[in-house]
Amino acid sequence: MELKKTRMKKIRKTGRKIVYKVCEPFLLVSHKVEKPIKAALFVFKGNGGGKMNNSKLMINTALLRKESEFRTKSCVVEKTIAVSHAEFDDLKRYPLRDNKLIAENVDLMYCDKEGNYHCLLIYDQEQGDGLLIESEGASYARYAQYISRAKELVEIHKNPEISLTDSEKKLCGLLNEMADRIVNAVRHGYRDFTIDDVLQDIDCNFKEVKEMITHAVAQKLSKMDGISSVEVSSLGVPFQPELTVITKEETEDMTADTEESMSISGFSM
Repeated sequence: MELKKTRMKKIRKTGRKIVYKVCEPFLLVSHKVEKPIKAALFVFKGNGGGKMNNSKLMINTALLRKESEFRTKSCVVEKTIAVSHAEFDDLKRYPLRDNKLIAENVDLMYCDKEGNYHCLLIYDQEQGDGLLIESEGASYARYAQYISRAKELVEIHKNPEISLTDSEKKLCGLLNEMADRIVNAVRHGYRDFTIDDVLQDIDCNFKEVKEMITHAVAQKLSKMDGISSVEVSSLGVPFQPELTVITKEETEDMTADTEESMSISGFSM
């Protein structure tokens, strides 16, 4: 096996501009059949031990054949429990066996008058998937649904900032600080405020806030389908755009034009 044309997502500074690049997909090729493998999980870890990156989204689920309708129920997760991979695998393989965790939390699982199912979510601490269970008084998984990436859902629910970009985190931090200052002033008898005064009180001006918003928007755009790159120019420069967005289609056209020009000139790529 080999990896071809691998490029990590990166942020590149060019003069006064910051370019947010979109990473290209990995392609795993078999030397024997010389074609891409249809199902594979690509994982690779940075030198700093950072977040792992998959080239394609992988979801563990059960696909049902020719379902005429999908009827969902509102489920309230009353409690989440992280277990070892071996313990979760045992529960997944034998859901109708009596389970100690289900028995200990049986009072949390029921269906209320509004039709909401109150459930227990048991998830694999290592692999991440889980089972949403409403035992209806039993000590086994009488009603259950497999939940892919349950651990990630739990962590995002507990810490919403996990899913934010760096610029969004800075902006949220600023908003929290502004709110804290206003609350503190209210406790001392103040009632009326202007945003400019609050920003000045925390030693921050609107230009800095605008810069945070601009970079947050650029990072969001760079993750959207069809976007090749987003350039952020120096803010406040007259007659200069603050954001320049290039689509993947435009990038492909420019590449084709360059190759054609070089071919006409007698050069080869």
